[in-house]
Amino acid sequence: MIRIVYGDEIDAHTLDFLRMPPSLSERKIMVIKRCHEIRKAEARLALFKYVEKPIPTSILLLSSEAKLDTSLLRDLANKLRPYTYYSFTPFRRGLREWVVEYCRSYNKQITEKATELLTLTVGEDKQMLATEIDKIILLTSEKEIIDEQDVANATTVGYTSFHEFTKHLGIKNLTRAFIALSQMIEQGENLHQLWAFMRRKFMHLLLLKSISEYERREYLSNYTQYQQIERRKEIETWNVKELEKAITMMYEHETQIKRGILPIDIALKEILVKL
Repeated sequence: MIRIVYGDEIDAHTLDFLRMPPSLSERKIMVIKRCHEIRKAEARLALFKYVEKPIPTSILLLSSEAKLDTSLLRDLANKLRPYTYYSFTPFRRGLREWVVEYCRSYNKQITEKATELLTLTVGEDKQMLATEIDKIILLTSEKEIIDEQDVANATTVGYTSFHEFTKHLGIKNLTRAFIALSQMIEQGENLHQLWAFMRRKFMHLLLLKSISEYERREYLSNYTQYQQIERRKEIETWNVKELEKAITMMYEHETQIKRGILPIDIALKEILVKL
């Protein structure tokens, strides 16, 4: 069961929807679009209380086009727990500024030369850029500033298999995605980074399916014509129930992975098989 609301509609009782146990599905999902527009003090307090102690039978998705230095968004980003997710999607920003803002959301800076190399190497597809930035962040660990050498090191590791996996996952060719996954496991790729990508991919598709056609067209206008066609294929291929199932499985498996009960490579394969 999914419910979509806007930030300026939120009041102190809106989140009660998530606290009630689901009746027609395994999970309840609430999407709060333009969450930076939550103005009422009691609504903000209710949101912070929920984020600090989310309900396992519900998933909260926070979507915004504002900068993360907005006080509410910065505080929310620091408080997110399992079963909550924040999507930073600045529709109207230039590509370089988007890369800078994405890195800032992880408390990282990126040099101009690194940004230029990243866009030249990966292209203008924001999903692929986000994936590569996630990989760079993992490889640079505690380093605060990402430079061109960091980009060069990250974008040359396992790119072919990773690209194949993301391409086939997007169009729901799960057999080929499974083959690419097996190759990455053999190559010793960072599976935690792959896990983060998969979760973001499913959440991102769910958000795109929840917005209006006008907003979807506006978002896709950031892509080239070819990339718009590819993104449309992904949106049309997956339905909401499949995405809900995928997100639910990932959160359930993530708990087992953190406890050391389930190896991450087995969890990844199991999700692809069950989808």
